[in-house]
Amino acid sequence: MTKNLFNSQIKHINENAEFHFINIKSLNPKMVEYINGNFVSICKGENNERPLQIIKKRAYKFFENKDERTRNGATAEFFLHLYLRSLDYKQECMFLNMEETSIKKGFDGYYSKESEEWILESKSGNARYKTVSHPSKIKEAYDSLKKQLSGSSDNDPWQNAYQHANSRDVGTKDSILAILQDFSDDYIVEKYYSPEKFNIIPAATVFLNGVWEDIEIEKLYAQVLKAVPSFKYKKLIIICCTKKSLDLFMDFLGVPKREDKNEQQRKNATNVN
Repeated sequence: MTKNLFNSQIKHINENAEFHFINIKSLNPKMVEYINGNFVSICKGENNERPLQIIKKRAYKFFENKDERTRNGATAEFFLHLYLRSLDYKQECMFLNMEETSIKKGFDGYYSKESEEWILESKSGNARYKTVSHPSKIKEAYDSLKKQLSGSSDNDPWQNAYQHANSRDVGTKDSILAILQDFSDDYIVEKYYSPEKFNIIPAATVFLNGVWEDIEIEKLYAQVLKAVPSFKYKKLIIICCTKKSLDLFMDFLGVPKREDKNEQQRKNATNVN
């Protein structure tokens, strides 16, 4: 039932790979109810019992002074957590970092379902920029994940994942904690890996500018498929999400709008001319 909230469509690429397309045109009452029911768990862990309004205020404080790029990225991650939870994936991390108002480093998400673990990497952008598209962001997400796994990132993503999962509020099983710690140990001794060893979820979120545009899913699917042969994975879920506006979530939290610097510069140039 909850999958219908996202107007999701799922295509099976092969026996080990899937393509998910989801639309978020509005936050209707059912969606708001679903968000509220999962908000605390997404932000601070499954076992956290703090009041919803307190955690919303923490999220508000995270977003209020961030620029559009950061707001886009964090909002995209939140709704991916929300969607994957609707598919019964257990979130083995917290959306809000353990350091207040800071941005989480490392993997954007780590999940378990049945006897498998999954790694999420999310990339997003605004449709006003010509370089922003679902296929380009999926490729960017995959490349970012590959970089982290291969030891080319600035920090140990496994240690960050372990620290999140090791929180009492997240409630991760000891067996998964042991896996994360082992990979972190490997990272420290410079033993790195290819994505083909892991179940991965490269995800793209494109924010429209308040006016809905229907996307030809078959055309998008064909475009995304062109990149898949170059991807290495054990299992793969590609998620393409279209949101009508960043303002949907900011309005939900009550966060004041912040105009993108590039957009402000464009307006200033127009006024001068």
